Amino acid sequence: MVALLSFSNILSPINLKDSMQCLPPKTLRVLIVDDNRAIHDDFRKILCPDSQQTSELEAAESTLFGAPTEMTKTMHFELVSAYQGRDALELVRQSVADKNPYAMAFMDVRMPPGWDGIETTAEIWKLDPDIQIVICTAYSDYSWNELHEKLGHTDRLVILKKPFDNIEVLQLAHAVCEKWRLLQKTRAQVFDLERKVDERTSELRESQQMVLRQERLAAVGQLSAGVAHDFNNILTIILGNAELLLLSPTVKKDSKGSLEEISLAATRAAKLTQQLLAFSRQQVMRSKNVSLVDVTSNLVSMLTRALGERIALRLTDSGDLPPVYADAAMIEQVLMNMVVNARDAMPDGGEVTIGMEVVELNEQQERLDAEARGGKFVCLSVSDTGCGMGAATLKRIFEPFFTTKEVGKGTGLGLATVYGIVKQHRGWVDVESTVGKGTTFRIYFPVANEPAEAPAMETEPLLRPNRHNGVETILVVEDEAAVRALARRIFQNCGYRVLEAASGDQAVEIINRTQEHIDLVLTDLVMPGGISGHELGRMLQARTPSLEVLFTSGYSQDFTVDGFLKEGVNFLVKPYSPPALLQMVRSCLDRRPRSVAELSAPQAPSHAGVSPSAQPQAFAAGGVVLA
Repeated sequence: MVALLSFSNILSPINLKDSMQCLPPKTLRVLIVDDNRAIHDDFRKILCPDSQQTSELEAAESTLFGAPTEMTKTMHFELVSAYQGRDALELVRQSVADKNPYAMAFMDVRMPPGWDGIETTAEIWKLDPDIQIVICTAYSDYSWNELHEKLGHTDRLVILKKPFDNIEVLQLAHAVCEKWRLLQKTRAQVFDLERKVDERTSELRESQQMVLRQERLAAVGQLSAGVAHDFNNILTIILGNAELLLLSPTVKKDSKGSLEEISLAATRAAKLTQQLLAFSRQQVMRSKNVSLVDVTSNLVSMLTRALGERIALRLTDSGDLPPVYADAAMIEQVLMNMVVNARDAMPDGGEVTIGMEVVELNEQQERLDAEARGGKFVCLSVSDTGCGMGAATLKRIFEPFFTTKEVGKGTGLGLATVYGIVKQHRGWVDVESTVGKGTTFRIYFPVANEPAEAPAMETEPLLRPNRHNGVETILVVEDEAAVRALARRIFQNCGYRVLEAASGDQAVEIINRTQEHIDLVLTDLVMPGGISGHELGRMLQARTPSLEVLFTSGYSQDFTVDGFLKEGVNFLVKPYSPPALLQMVRSCLDRRPRSVAELSAPQAPSHAGVSPSAQPQAFAAGGVVLA
């Protein structure tokens, strides 16, 4: 038996070199279940030979065959003995609990007085269905059909007839254990694959939910923009008429207080409207290459006052940061909203940290965040040590009018405004928060290609008595009748001649049939149906380049992207005050090239009350006639 044992290590056809390349050698547990102790000793001699004796036989082999042979990689077995079926069941139960299972079991059929091998196998498979069973028998106690009927399946069952030789046992142990090991490896791979599929499915589900949230926010933003546009028209009427009354010498002193309150309330409403426009990404932008470090540094004192004495403000940056193409005032609004939000999360005090760094994102990071994209960005982070937020709150923080504060403590537009401004700057916001530990907002702005521009020096406009008065002809194109009437009153009070149109199509019709010299066209950008203000202005200036066109609107809708509109030059944001409108109009008219005839023409009297149907009169030669 010993000779056969050593020779079997060489002749065994189970060469595991290829099948175990990715797995380290491992001792496999084998359960021997037989009531005969001598059988246990035989299995130990076959499967766990003495290493010294084996080495001697290998040396003898080398002498006989003239050259040392390469050792075939063999398995290492740990044998555990059980002499009755119930004992074997308990050992299997313990191995399952310890997560150290048996790979196979050599099972005798006849083990009086307890369970036989088939009964024991059935019970063992209830605990560990993966264990491979080799039934050892000298008799035909059960037919194959009977085994199948009693056990239910036979794919993990092999029958070994007694008496058996060493090579047969060793080969069988190798083959069956390798089958068990491949089953475990395959199961681990399937488990890992399922885990990866679950992770990817969760990522896709989260991305889908994020897309749905983005679409919902976009729909709410579109609605907000429409509401803000109409609301700005209303505020223009309220503010304009209130200021006209305040400037009137006939208004009683006791009425001025009420008018001032109306004007103040309308101004506050205008700021609320600007927040709605910021969320819907329709706020007018004044973008240039700016340094976030400079913007933040200029705002430190104001942020410190907003936080109060119980909250510390700390600034960190990673050195020389590249500029971003942004509206500095909007970035200030983002910082202020973020800091105020952090302050409200720390009623008992704490710390706010504002940090800045350059980050470069790759494709892998793009896949992790539906809003992220590859490239170079400046990351502006605002962290607090406040109460933090749960998952349910995090999903809604950017929704307009959503707030966790008490009634009257907030509008719910602070973070919605941040979201809108950042998206308008082609960036995005990431949020991390832990309840009881604090929150970190990371805002990503794309890096600008050009260096930061020096801040422009702001100067007060030069105002002189009757500076805004004039005698020119102005065509007012506005679909809102009350706004149109307000503009007419403002202009007529300062001596201008006024023509009116309720749409772009009507404006073209008036221009084509009147012989009036039109010096300036004041047009709303957004008008229902027909020609928009943008199209009207381009059309008129294409035909008469010297014609001045002043555009006005309650929201930008990216009108300034192509550079045609420039706020403070030919674009006025609603709601506007009468002085602001008059100053802008006068500025547009004064920059026109003037002819000698116009410069020498006497000042005409005020033409209050002139309507489009009035008889045309001769005005400045610098005007335009479209026939």
